[in-house]
Parts: sequence; structure tokens; C-alpha cells
Amino acid sequence: AAKLPLHEILHLLRGRVEWYHRHQILRQSVRFPGPMPVSLESIGGMRMSTIESCCNKSVPIYVLPDGSCSVEAWRLLLAVLHNYLYRTWFQPYRSEIDWGQFLAEIINVREDAVPVHIEKPAEVARFAALMSRAICTHVETTQQKIGSRAVTSSDEMHALRKELGLSDWETISQQKFLLLRPLFRAVAIVIKRNAYGLAVPEISQIPVLVVLTGVEEGLSAPITFASIASKISAHHTEDSVQTAETSLATAVNFVMDLEKRELDASGPIPDPAETCKDPRRSCLLGKQEAWAFARVRGWEGVDAPEGPSSSWVDHNIYREWTAEGSDHGEAVAQGWEDRCRKRVIDGY
Repeated sequence: AAKLPLHEILHLLRGRVEWYHRHQILRQSVRFPGPMPVSLESIGGMRMSTIESCCNKSVPIYVLPDGSCSVEAWRLLLAVLHNYLYRTWFQPYRSEIDWGQFLAEIINVREDAVPVHIEKPAEVARFAALMSRAICTHVETTQQKIGSRAVTSSDEMHALRKELGLSDWETISQQKFLLLRPLFRAVAIVIKRNAYGLAVPEISQIPVLVVLTGVEEGLSAPITFASIASKISAHHTEDSVQTAETSLATAVNFVMDLEKRELDASGPIPDPAETCKDPRRSCLLGKQEAWAFARVRGWEGVDAPEGPSSSWVDHNIYREWTAEGSDHGEAVAQGWEDRCRKRVIDGY
């Protein structure tokens, strides 16, 4: 095969990373069978993939059960929610995604796990704050245990999995660049399963709760609702937990503005200047795979491309979004949403 120019190889390689990223987020949060819905009592039994998926995100989105919502309608909500979040947050070629960075982690709450009246915002907010604190504590504890053990054999790995309550088939990744962001601890979004359906034209306008958990350690400044005050329909305060009733669009923009504020103040988490120096370089595309992929297409270097994948594409040449992230990632995600919608229409 003819060798491709360097800029085209890097463009294709970034496209592969974007496709892996979209597929990983879609599989982890949306497609079934996915992570089991959680409760305060079951957090200690979270799978390792779910624990790691809480890292490098800016906000948890808790999807609360509702008896009037069918399983198919729930699946449709998750599919539409994923596509809305991804298309709002993701910047083709530019977003830092090598270690699974994304705006949100969608967390489904078990049917029997909400010990509050879901029509009372203050109670729901308190529950969401408790969930966030419990999840963050469990993620931290798990990572500390992994970091304190030098695993050099399969027997030691088996012992570590047993200590963590994991199944033998679960993979334990390097945790160095899987980090809990301060913003993830500080803010949560809550959605009810029945908030979206065929009669709702735009998911951006569904009602949600934005919860400030009262945990502000590591933030560059305190968080208030002042910037969205005109778009809040109701506000509640109980102890250190604050809640705003607003639309999904307002909530997402609010978190993205906070994400930018923290980025400007403290830099990206994790730092792409450091992650790309690591032998693994990415949880999506390792150096060996990147090198092999590029070499087949004419790459002449002895090492994989340098720098984070967000630096690979020449924007003067590639002004439109193409390659696998656009072609396959978008097609698969939209196809899943379309299938979910058809099943609801057909009455499954």
C-alpha cells in the first residue's frame, strides 16, 4: 500500500482514538447490559470499570427510578442523554480524551434504592449528595489499596482482587492518571427516568436538579448559582447542600463553565503533558498499538507519535470533522438511539 503523508496518518490515528472514546463512554453508561444500577448499600460492590469510569469526569448524573417508566423508555432516555452530552461537550480533534476524560458519568440508581420522596427536591438533593460522597470515598479507598500493593504475580493479583471484592475476570488498570476531579465531588445532576419520552421534543429542556454537595476541597473558588439565577425555577438549601431546579441545557452549560473555570485556574486533570510520557500513554490507545497502526500506513519513526492525541491533527488541513470518530462513533451512537426509539414506538 502507498505510504500516507504524516498529517494523514496522524488524522487517522486521532480518529481511532475518538472512536474508542465514544465506544467506551457509550458502552459504560448507555448500552445494555451495562453497569448495574447502584444504591448506597451496593457501592462497595461496584465493578472496577465503573470505579475507573468515575475518574476524569466533571459531574455525576444520577438517573432516579420511576415506577411509571418502562425499561425501553429508560433505555431511550440514556441513549438520547448520551448523545446530547457528547455533542455538547466534545470538540473534534481538540478535546482531551486519551484517559477517558468526559463531562459526565451517568449513574443509574436502583429501583429500591431511593429512601426519599422523589417529588421533594430537597430530599432528593440530600440523597444525591450522600451518593456522591459514598462513591468518591469508595473510589479513593480502592485506588489507595491498589497503589499500596506491588503486584508481581498472578497469585498476588488474585489476592488483590479478592481484597477489593472484584471478580477474577475484572481488569485492574494503572491508576496513576485516573483521578477524581474536585468538581465531580462538588456538583451533581439528578434526572428522573420519566423526564424524557416521545412527547418531549428536546431533551435539553427536561427538568433536572443541580446539586451542590457542600464539598469544595480542591476547587479554585466556591460555587454558587449566581450565573444561572435567572434560569432557575426554584432554589433549596439544607445545611451545606444547595439545589437548583432548572433545565438540562442550563445544568450542562453551568457545569461546562465550571469545568473551564477550573481548567483555567489549575490546568487539565489529568495533565496531557504528563500522560503522553507514560509507557501506556492512554487508556484508549497504547503506544504499541498506536505505533503499529501508524506504521502500516507509512509511519517511519521508531516510536509512536509524540504528545497527546489532541495535538496530532493539523486544523489548517482538516477543517471538517472526519475519520472514525465522525464516521463510526456518531453512526453507532445515533443508531443505538434510533433502535431504542423504535422499540418505544413499537410498544416493546
